Amino acid sequence: MDKETWDSIKGTVQRVQTTMTATSITCSRTIRGKSGDEYVAMTVGIDSVRDEDPSQHSVPVRGLPLCDAPVAAAILAMEVDVAAHEHAASSGVISPDCAEKFNRMIKANFLTLMEKAVKQAEKARGSRD
Repeated sequence: MDKETWDSIKGTVQRVQTTMTATSITCSRTIRGKSGDEYVAMTVGIDSVRDEDPSQHSVPVRGLPLCDAPVAAAILAMEVDVAAHEHAASSGVISPDCAEKFNRMIKANFLTLMEKAVKQAEKARGSRD
């Protein structure tokens, strides 16, 4: 691929990325155990469309800038993971001590992931300015 074609593709991708928004994020987690499974799923709507009156036009969707979506996904995924372990402990699929241990690890791991996602979002916003 020649430089002109590459520059054209790169410019188009960057332009499209700056106009894309995330309007919802879904995360799920299943905890499997000998006595059964616990499943937790959550979806977060971000500035979702509101069709309050069918005779009116929908409210425009604003959404979350694409560069911030990984941060939002990490936040939601951590909440889902923690909730799944708490549910699993409450229903006897895993022990409360096990849930507490996993939740400490989950929070530490997601903090690292969120730090990385925030840095990438800041870098992406800085490149657009």
